[in-house]
Amino acid sequence: MTTEVDCLAPGDTLQTAMEHVVTHLRSCMIIVDSKNKPLGILTERRLLHTIAETADYNNLMTQKCTDHMHEAVKVHESTTLVKALELKNSLNAKHLVVVDRDGQLMGLITQTDLISSYAEMIEKTKDHLEKTVLKRTQELENVNRKLASMSLIDPLTGLGNRRAMQVDIMKTHAASIRHDKPYTVALLDIDYFKKYNDHYGHQKGDKVLQDVAHSFKESIRSTDFLYRYGGEEFLVLMPETSAQEAKILMARIVGDLAKLKIEHTKSPMQVVTTSAGAAESASSPKRLTTWRQVIEIADKCLYKSKESGRNTYSIAESNLPQVANSN
Repeated sequence: MTTEVDCLAPGDTLQTAMEHVVTHLRSCMIIVDSKNKPLGILTERRLLHTIAETADYNNLMTQKCTDHMHEAVKVHESTTLVKALELKNSLNAKHLVVVDRDGQLMGLITQTDLISSYAEMIEKTKDHLEKTVLKRTQELENVNRKLASMSLIDPLTGLGNRRAMQVDIMKTHAASIRHDKPYTVALLDIDYFKKYNDHYGHQKGDKVLQDVAHSFKESIRSTDFLYRYGGEEFLVLMPETSAQEAKILMARIVGDLAKLKIEHTKSPMQVVTTSAGAAESASSPKRLTTWRQVIEIADKCLYKSKESGRNTYSIAESNLPQVANSN
């Protein structure tokens, strides 16, 4: 449990929350009432996405934190590690707020805390387990493998997470240089996702993330890799694929999602759609030196797609984002 927690009052504005993020480098803050009882959680990710979605920054900064907070998932101080893990998995919670018998805030448990604590617990029992029968040893190895797998999987969509993406793209980049063959990276962002969440609720928002992930997975090739890059953003890694070859795949991904006609009344398209940007690892005469640069150019192309009305894709050709409409 982390006891160093940044707290906000119900009357605090997003400006105050932003100052906490910048000053204390916190990934989340807890809104508490006058009796130090948790009301909700405001994460850095949600705050930054909210800022990115608004055109009126100054007005947004005057809004109350309580208007943008998540519901706080609470556990009692006596809750066991196993029960905390079960609760986290059942509710897909990223943070667990620890309270005392009076409901007052004591601290915060993060997903990293849970995994670290669980790993520490296994280490403490290692000497004892080594004296047990082979079956018990095998059970321990299975738990360790499961924990390692959990660290690479996004629990909501079942896709590889950002950490898994980094492992795979480093291997792909090295192979690209070794064999002198390009690869292409695409970033995809669900259009107007914040408006969807605000209108339909976060539970349906999570369901849409799962549906979109499934649609993307069905659209890509068997040789491609799909990851949840963060929030409502996804990344497709296409080994040994040029920008020209990626155009067909981008058109299919964007088009297939729109064809599902998932209702989104707050979107100009009236259905859930995605915008995409892609970049090739060798899209200029001088080879890009790092895989991060490839992602950066793909991100610029994604931004170009959003500027062009969304529900479309753009691909970097000759290192310059060129928009190709999916319709």
